[in-house]
Amino acid sequence: MKDKPREDRIIDVNNRGEIILPIGHFAIFNLKSMKNCHPKIVINGLGSCIALIMIDKANKICGMSHILLPSYNELYYNAPLRYPHKYADLAVSDLIEQLENEGAKRVNLKAIIIGGAKIFQNHQNNIGSENIQMIKNELKRFNIDIMSEFTGGNKGRSVIFKTKTISVLLRETHQEKYEKIY
Repeated sequence: MKDKPREDRIIDVNNRGEIILPIGHFAIFNLKSMKNCHPKIVINGLGSCIALIMIDKANKICGMSHILLPSYNELYYNAPLRYPHKYADLAVSDLIEQLENEGAKRVNLKAIIIGGAKIFQNHQNNIGSENIQMIKNELKRFNIDIMSEFTGGNKGRSVIFKTKTISVLLRETHQEKYEKIY
């Protein structure tokens, strides 16, 4: 019996060649097995959320996760966990596992993290900085180096991860054009 596909893994490409990645979802691509389809993975309007990209260049496998909160507390949510990529403490390990299932080697994985802004200046908590810290702690725990980071601040961001060229474009709120950051 084949495993049921995960509802939090996005594979559908729109007519513009994009995968729009909602909160709590992830996408993974084995670029060696892809013939003519090299989608762009897009997250629009990152505020305190984190876009976590992991790349194994040697094996040409990459993935991206859209993370909302720093941690999952089973007692607080009191419901089955359907979207581990919603939580930084679970997303890192699950993304690593999914990448390894596709053939990536953990020793080759490198990370790019984007987001974690403090959008509401008068608000007491700073979920964005908590998200950044949790992601960094988890990446360190798994010995994954961060090769590029665009985090913090007080502006929202939109991200495009081009799987064909393994490049990342970023646009902050009120910017007209995307800039290549990796």
